[in-house]
Amino acid sequence: MLHYPAFLDIEGRPCQVVGGGAAALAKVRLLRRAGADVTVLARRFDADLQSLADNGEVALTKRAFRASDVASRALVHAASGVAALDEAVADAAKARNIPVNVVDGAALSSFVMPAIVDRGPLVIGISSGGASPVLARRVRAEIEMLLPHGLGRLARFAQSFRSAVHTTFADFEFRLRFWDNFFDGPLAESVLAGKEHQARSGMLALVNRAQLPPAGEIENIEVDPVQPDLLTLRDVRRIARADVIVHDGAVGTAILDHARRDARRIEADSETDQLMAAELKAGKRIVRLTARQEYGKTASPHNEGERIMKLDIVSANRLTDGRVVYLTRDDGWSESIIDGRSAATKEESADLLADAERAVEAGIVVAPYLVSMADDGGAFAPLHFRERIRLFGPKHNRDGGQPAGRVA
Repeated sequence: MLHYPAFLDIEGRPCQVVGGGAAALAKVRLLRRAGADVTVLARRFDADLQSLADNGEVALTKRAFRASDVASRALVHAASGVAALDEAVADAAKARNIPVNVVDGAALSSFVMPAIVDRGPLVIGISSGGASPVLARRVRAEIEMLLPHGLGRLARFAQSFRSAVHTTFADFEFRLRFWDNFFDGPLAESVLAGKEHQARSGMLALVNRAQLPPAGEIENIEVDPVQPDLLTLRDVRRIARADVIVHDGAVGTAILDHARRDARRIEADSETDQLMAAELKAGKRIVRLTARQEYGKTASPHNEGERIMKLDIVSANRLTDGRVVYLTRDDGWSESIIDGRSAATKEESADLLADAERAVEAGIVVAPYLVSMADDGGAFAPLHFRERIRLFGPKHNRDGGQPAGRVA
């Protein structure tokens, strides 16, 4: 982790933006959404910034930058696009220990701006640490696709019951279990669907009757220890809810990091069964993670019926319009994943990427990467959830969907 992730409360606090163009406007809009008192400094301003000033939303200072301009600011954005000026702004802010961000200048910045998914009051920040802002924006787009817009409404609904739930459940574990049951249940679905009045009466009844701690439970999940991206969303959710994670030694941190920070992690050994029994008796939710070697095997008389080795195809973004496309058998590009040319070995996958890189050099596509497929009952289906979304649409079964058909 290159940077310490945090969210700043800047409501009503003075913030400075240096620059008068599109980059400065983007920072101003974001600061205003957070309630900041914004001053913009530049020799000239574009029409949109001037319009914000005319409406009393920002203050404009039309002159050259002085180091004293950053004094007493909560944070500073250098967005002029002029390297020498942005560096001078950064130096002035750092000299006063004021957080400063330089647009497209991570090395000069004391903090970086993440790509943002805003479901107010729920906000998600995605950062590459300045290494690849484009990649961060692509991850944001994937998350945007997965999260319903009603999440902000759900967060506000839950907030309205926090005091009542805290009064009912003095024990932290009981409160955590209550909220997990709520967010996984039909009342949360009602809120997301806009039926808040119906959900409110149901929530009151739930609070009034939920007096006893729920019984403990054990859930067993088989995982591929070397392919953490093969976890389904349901598996990730189950791991995130667990109080105790019991795992094989082969299960790595990429999978274990889906657990809560306060969850107990236990590597399986000869005393595992006794430990699990004690935690179960204490009412804990336990997830047992077992490493499997299912992927990467080929069919034989000894493993007949198991899944065939996962296949890879190449996905990229078409340079002309940015659409997602897949490398085909004739070295063309199709918007249908079913047309994708597949690879069953690491060498073949490397060849796919090499062919894709040639298309990059030719200016046909950008950002190629491998997409995993698996044979399930004779038909191949995408293993990545984002590819299932693209193939089947947002209403497909998140834990598997439908087979995509054969690829070759």
